Amino acid sequence: MHGQMGSRSTRALSTWVKKLYRSWATRSLAVGAVATVVDISIGLLCVNALVWSTRASAMVGVAIGATFTFFANRYFAFREHNPKLAKPAVKFVLATAVSMVAHGQLVVVMRDWWAVPFVPAKMVADVLVFSIGQMILLRFVVFPRAKKPPVTQPEVISLPPPNEVLTRAYAGSGHSHAER
Repeated sequence: MHGQMGSRSTRALSTWVKKLYRSWATRSLAVGAVATVVDISIGLLCVNALVWSTRASAMVGVAIGATFTFFANRYFAFREHNPKLAKPAVKFVLATAVSMVAHGQLVVVMRDWWAVPFVPAKMVADVLVFSIGQMILLRFVVFPRAKKPPVTQPEVISLPPPNEVLTRAYAGSGHSHAER
């Protein structure tokens, strides 16, 4: 009995994990996690080693992370293999540009005004601006689901009722009721 319950719960967990993996949202969040590591690494390099301003460092990190995000989301999360790249790229650049300005300002407020260290400030801004808002924009604006062609109804041919067909066939044969 105990083995059966363990087997059921293992199957249920396996099914749940498969559903999560198949979800565009899960794959997009995974891409976002990797992009965040890239983004923060570049931002730290700029702010500490190159001694750039907080805003510029945050924005350069976001720009490089966003480039990774676009291609990884396109191929992995949303499984878009349409060779036409320009239209979604333009939408992505516009959405990311607006998000970068908001993100950069949020990092400035937290780091420069409130003295929050760069990494926590950056991570909070990432979650607020990119994890939720941009993910929704990616799914519904940048990489919308392909529209399914409308289902067309098969052409309906009207036929006369079966009795009428038989009566016409018999009448056309040259026989009369009297000959039967």
